[in-house]
Amino acid sequence: MKKIKFIDLETKEEEVEFGTCEMCFSTGTVDNPVLNFKVVKEDGSEENLSINGYEWSWGDYSETSIANLVDFAVFLTPLEFDDSVEFDRDWLWKIARCYNTLNRLQHPHNE
Repeated sequence: MKKIKFIDLETKEEEVEFGTCEMCFSTGTVDNPVLNFKVVKEDGSEENLSINGYEWSWGDYSETSIANLVDFAVFLTPLEFDDSVEFDRDWLWKIARCYNTLNRLQHPHNE
């Protein structure tokens, strides 16, 4: 089993082009969030890990949304993951959806 701790969020704002053709082409600003974590294994060893919180697909930009980063860090603290779990962008997007759902249920008036 292993645990993961949220450490920091880095963003790199940049002006980019969206779309793949003249009809849907546009420009805009993106944040390119990168979330930094520390993975702690059962033997006490630690590994630093950075996961992109964004993705590009056919000229479309998407980024994960986390309602409250401090609360997200607290949410992760008690969780333990099997050694086979890969902490990657797919994992991040799934755990962020779980956290955001729980956060909305616990704090329905924050929307």
